[in-house]
Amino acid sequence: MAFLQILKALFQNTPFPFAGKWCILSDIDDLDEEDAGMLELLLGGAGSGKTYTVFEELTRLAEQEAPPALFLLVPEQFSFESERTLLRRLGPQHASRVQVLSFTRLVQTVFRELGGVAGKRMDDGARALLMSQAVRGVSDHLTLYRRHAADPDYLQAVLSLVAECKQCGISPDELNRTSEALEEGTLKEKTRELGLIYASYEALAAQTAQIDPLDDLSVLARRMPESRLFDGARVYVDAFKGFTAQEMQILAVLIRRTEKTVVTLCADTITDDSGEYGRFAPAIRTAARLRELAREHHVPVAKIRLLTENHRAADPALRHLEEQAFIPAPVPFEGAAPAVAVIPCPDRETECRFAARTVRRLLREEGGRCRDFTVVVRNLDDYQGLLEAAFEQEEIPCSIDRRDTILTDPLIVLLGAALRCVTDGWNSDDLFRLLKTGLSGFSPRSISLLENYVYQWRIRGSQWKQEWTWNPDGLSREISPESEKRLVHLGRLRRRFVRPLEALQRRLSGSLSGRGFAAALYRYLEEAHTARLVRFQVSRLDTAGEHALAERQARLWDITMDLLDKFVLVLGDTVLPAPRFAELFRLVAGMTDLGSIPQSLDAVQIGAADRIRFSAPQTVLILGANEGVF
Repeated sequence: MAFLQILKALFQNTPFPFAGKWCILSDIDDLDEEDAGMLELLLGGAGSGKTYTVFEELTRLAEQEAPPALFLLVPEQFSFESERTLLRRLGPQHASRVQVLSFTRLVQTVFRELGGVAGKRMDDGARALLMSQAVRGVSDHLTLYRRHAADPDYLQAVLSLVAECKQCGISPDELNRTSEALEEGTLKEKTRELGLIYASYEALAAQTAQIDPLDDLSVLARRMPESRLFDGARVYVDAFKGFTAQEMQILAVLIRRTEKTVVTLCADTITDDSGEYGRFAPAIRTAARLRELAREHHVPVAKIRLLTENHRAADPALRHLEEQAFIPAPVPFEGAAPAVAVIPCPDRETECRFAARTVRRLLREEGGRCRDFTVVVRNLDDYQGLLEAAFEQEEIPCSIDRRDTILTDPLIVLLGAALRCVTDGWNSDDLFRLLKTGLSGFSPRSISLLENYVYQWRIRGSQWKQEWTWNPDGLSREISPESEKRLVHLGRLRRRFVRPLEALQRRLSGSLSGRGFAAALYRYLEEAHTARLVRFQVSRLDTAGEHALAERQARLWDITMDLLDKFVLVLGDTVLPAPRFAELFRLVAGMTDLGSIPQSLDAVQIGAADRIRFSAPQTVLILGANEGVF
């Protein structure tokens, strides 16, 4: 049922009896209270106090004279907020007794104890280059996927498959065994070829000196039994929607080694009568898997605590909405519901303007802080620019939870256009794209002179490398002295622009290795004085008050150098044609994104529904709650 339909069905002045309380459900093992202690599940719907209960117990334990080792395991996005909450509750002395970890920080913590931190770590770009090598190495053994071997989109799809296999604990051998068990047909062949590519990728990864972070949790699960960090500790696992197979392996070790592991899950019951399609079905399955995991390792399971009262929403209508939303037959709410408003808007721009003006009005009339507001959308790309403009117009600071691709940043555009130019026939559009990046060293007036002359005489391809002799005034019989001067000036501009590109083309010709490709691009940047121009652009943006944009351009130079390093580390002596290297450069650049640090702690939080993590907002505005969207 669409979100808007749910709201309409719930608030139609029909009676609904609401009652909330705490209750305890016995686990199916029916353990006595004194036997409970290793694994405990804390369940409850949204706002029922799961996180509050965890912090209360951590506070009580940390204030003891001799507390056990205390750990709080949360998703990456919650680590900062959790540390801040503990510091506020306990103060600096007692807060240091609780270690707040994400799975990533857990890996780092254990590896610092046991070793394994040192080494160059792969990112998505390095994995893409390694996958291109893996597919190329087994292409002779491929049938269905051979013609896609050089397709960047195919490489990305296979990389996603490998990442998912690793998260689910599936090895290349398991794919091969699955293929052998299947009947003859397309599915069998696809599985066999994917297993072959996966095995080739793993073999190449083992030969490099780099560490794949996707393997961190699997390595941690194997090495955690050697660690003494969690012996007799109390571990609280909070705010997770579910766990991958790798994370389950980590939890299996934790519940064996700790004095007690408490896991919170968002579910209002421990049984699922909806045929696994209920709103809490994934959490209920996770709870069942955790209990099964405990029994497999002979770990006692404490009685389940179920929190049933919504402590977050003081308004009855909001409580009713949380209780009845997304169930097959919701009961409408009786009475007025001022805390819930459904606003029809004709388009997205109107939605965004309404959201910004609503925040401005509530700040003016009711007070509060900008950070008390959160805006949620389904697809951030559809709303990002409109929301930024609307909130800027209302002079309201906002923080958008996103990571931007670097493909449209000037330095990457410059290198991409240069590569297309020298590998694809000196196309004038590519050359002017390069000139207009702001990093070419040419003034707008010089670029306009070149552009007018090129389009006037339809200059293309190799004509860029030849001397220009055509009259700048067009089809006049004679060239005037003034036109002669302009022609000489145009010639100087052309030579200054073309000379580094011709040198790049020479270096990219013939047999070319990954190391040679990276060196050729770096030499081009040197000869075009790009580093100096980047510094000038950063200084100009900083002076103009565009501090965030200036910082982004400064970081981009380091990211570009890191991209070139990847070609040296992964494809050092591998020989490929220059056009293939150009394709790989665009692929790696497209898989590299750049996050931005919020410029203010007091800002409206904006994010996509499947990514945003709320931080106790007082008002939430959901945009685009339409059929087929939410």
